[in-house]
Amino acid sequence: MWFSDEERPKPGAGRSGGHSPRADFRICLPAPFSGDDSQSFLSWARQLEVAVGATAGSGEACEDELARILPTQLSSAAFLLWDSLTDLAKADYNTAKEKLGAAFGQRQALERFRTSLSARTRAAGESLQVYAADVSRLVVAAFPQYGDAAQREEKFRRFLAGLDPGLKAKCLEQGATDLEEALIVAERCENEREALQRDCVAPLSRISCAGGELKVQSVSATDELRKVMNQLTNDMHHMRMEMKELSDDNKRLRDARCRGELTATRCGCTCGRRGCQARGAPERHHSRSPDREPPRSQ
Repeated sequence: MWFSDEERPKPGAGRSGGHSPRADFRICLPAPFSGDDSQSFLSWARQLEVAVGATAGSGEACEDELARILPTQLSSAAFLLWDSLTDLAKADYNTAKEKLGAAFGQRQALERFRTSLSARTRAAGESLQVYAADVSRLVVAAFPQYGDAAQREEKFRRFLAGLDPGLKAKCLEQGATDLEEALIVAERCENEREALQRDCVAPLSRISCAGGELKVQSVSATDELRKVMNQLTNDMHHMRMEMKELSDDNKRLRDARCRGELTATRCGCTCGRRGCQARGAPERHHSRSPDREPPRSQ
């Protein structure tokens, strides 16, 4: 039996009155497809095929059941298009599916996917599992003529092309060769990235430096955290350079005092006088300039 999303099986149905549990077994069909841009027709059709195949099995019986149920699950523009088909196309599920898929942009989307390696990138906040599953579905739909090995290679290439550069580099560094291995590596790296972000952001509220407080803004992404750490490193480097310049200035002042160039304060040597040139001061006062003539004798 089929039932829509609004209907719910009653608890305990089939367990009383001598009915078999199989007799009340129900399959939930996907919500009707209207033809808007909120849902992919190929994805919706695949859900319908799985739901019908759960009871009808496979083969011609399943296709006949799909052809019978398909119009009841279409609405708005999608139903109008199906109703405009010939009776022969309506009776063939695959033909009706192809017509609907071509009308609602699936053919154009697959053409873009075939020609562009980055046509399907990972959306913001999308889980890696969902992204990998959609890439696999698109590869099968866009390249049905490929063999298993070629499809596995194409899935791997398409999966890597849609990742951010950091995860892509990690997958290649870890030696992933197919989509399954790349998915494991990407999930592990993303979990480590989130754990590192939680561990690093919490303690960085304020950092005391040189008697003051350096405010650090709370960061929510790894790139922003890296920028903050680089800024702190540069600030510490500038502080070390300033301390070195102050040390060099102090050394020059001490050397100048020892040479007697500064006589305002006592020299640091053992002469005990106000400047190392104090010893030579009397000699300078009593010495004659070489330009002056010697005194005349009387």
